[in-house]
Amino acid sequence: MGTVHQAERHPSGTSGGALTIRHFVDRWADETPQAPWLIAPETGAVMTYAKLQEHCRELARVLLMNGLSPGETVSLMMHDGYQTARLLVGIMYAGLRVQPVDLMSQPAQLKHVLEHSDTRLVFCAHEFVDRLRVPLEQITASGERDIALFPLNPDQIDIFDDPYIAHVPLPPVAESDEALLMYTSGTSGVPTAVVQTHRALVCGGMSTSDAHALGATDRVLCALPLDPVNGQIVTTVAPLVHGGSVVMPHRFSASSFWQLAASHHCTWINVVPAIIDSLLDGPQPRAIGLDVSAIRFCRCASAPLSPEQHRAFEAKFGIGVIEATDLNEGCGR
Repeated sequence: MGTVHQAERHPSGTSGGALTIRHFVDRWADETPQAPWLIAPETGAVMTYAKLQEHCRELARVLLMNGLSPGETVSLMMHDGYQTARLLVGIMYAGLRVQPVDLMSQPAQLKHVLEHSDTRLVFCAHEFVDRLRVPLEQITASGERDIALFPLNPDQIDIFDDPYIAHVPLPPVAESDEALLMYTSGTSGVPTAVVQTHRALVCGGMSTSDAHALGATDRVLCALPLDPVNGQIVTTVAPLVHGGSVVMPHRFSASSFWQLAASHHCTWINVVPAIIDSLLDGPQPRAIGLDVSAIRFCRCASAPLSPEQHRAFEAKFGIGVIEATDLNEGCGR
């Protein structure tokens, strides 16, 4: 799981502070409030660190006012987007446990995860509502518990009708508190749960930041869904830890990948081998008038990258590839 001393030598100077998601949201909202944390390219929306903190506090108070308690589980079934990232971080900020649902889950796997996680609420993109209805009805019919469903558009800036939220005191959040509940894909059987504390997530983000010498001027292009650890920790928590930013399109598109990287001046990209394969089949960005010289490296993980793919990518694009191994149990380390 990594050791505490990793935090002591982090280049952004994060030593001595609490290793919690809330600490880093509040830290950057205080130090660099107008710096961007997230850019949603489909709409052009930018979430600054000040706005992230505002969103997190609003969400926390809404959840607490509606009867949820610290440590309880809230699930997400949404493609990448402005609200997806806000909810992922905001639920943890509130002192609750976030559970991102694998968007590829089969009905039996979906029902198992919703039952096993003890989730109280599911934030769901409109496109997934029909897939959720049957498992939620089955759980309710069993008499186990009712699970609330909150359909929404992941591109929305505001999702609550009443802009005024009462000043409900936020519960404290400790490093040892559970922050994230993830599940294996279940391809070889029943999905297995992995629980991560705030400390583990922050150390995972620090590990990525340390390994690649990332800082506040760095920006990553996230083309991965936020339900596996690579999208959660490497491209969402790591920028939050080092004060950088992330460009988060709905999903990977080979036709727009380099355009996004160039127009948003990304300094690194995070991919998987399947994305490298797809990019190799496309044009060289400079050949179509795109300047990607700001990109320092490409990080590739989640599956083995063949030596042939590795060499071909570096030769074609002139960007060095760093291979990594992402473990659910190790928060991407």
